[in-house]
Amino acid sequence: MLITKDELQVGQVVELEWTDVQAMDRLTLEEIQAISETGPTLTYGVVLKLTPKTVTIGHEIGADGSDGCVASIYPFKLIDAVKLLSRVDLAARLKV
Repeated sequence: MLITKDELQVGQVVELEWTDVQAMDRLTLEEIQAISETGPTLTYGVVLKLTPKTVTIGHEIGADGSDGCVASIYPFKLIDAVKLLSRVDLAARLKV
């Protein structure tokens, strides 16, 4: 189900479609002219934190005592679509 960025909540499992940055170096002018448009990038994970300008998505979430979490912060301006996949109760899941 597609949702708006304003409907995001901590604990939701989502698919983000967003615009990524391509980095290239030492290109000739001919190579620059041949560059095509970038396609959408898809990211999957759990919403861990929301701020007015960003959403933090957890890709790997460890309980206290583990080696921590792997997370990425996405500016809302880069997000094109959000699909709600599921919801998890993080507090209950991380109890040891």
